[in-house]
Amino acid sequence: MHRTDLAALQVIPRGALAAAVGLTASLRHAVPPMKRPQTRRKRSGRGLAVLVPGIDEFRDVMEIEAWFGDRAPICATSGCCGRRINEFDADDEGDRGLAEVHNVTAWLGLVRRMLDSPDRMEWLRAHRAAVLVAYTELQAATGVRAIRPYASASVWLDLAD
Repeated sequence: MHRTDLAALQVIPRGALAAAVGLTASLRHAVPPMKRPQTRRKRSGRGLAVLVPGIDEFRDVMEIEAWFGDRAPICATSGCCGRRINEFDADDEGDRGLAEVHNVTAWLGLVRRMLDSPDRMEWLRAHRAAVLVAYTELQAATGVRAIRPYASASVWLDLAD
């Protein structure tokens, strides 16, 4: 089994039988079999990764706060939390749990749409195009031109079919 982030959405249309999206950051990175995940040094403060709809990437709540301030979008994912995506408090266990529910609910919705598609590669092409548009819209909405896909996401977004 391969554990990863939303790259799982990239491999299934290409013929993979399974991929697992990690619940925590250390579980969203490929780790060779029989090896332990490498951990990063903790920065000051406790981080909390939240899946940002549209760009479909996990970003720290503090980064989202810097982008939007009080104008962060409300989660519109069906069956989810209905909260602003920067309103999760990393130091509150209840909020940490809600953020995990938000993350899983958001990516499960994407997986359902992909699996329901009669042509998964066509779905993937359309999804990648929508993510690129979402980055442009996010830059315009926040005024932060430096918002870019992570390097791993860039690889998938640029990958020829």
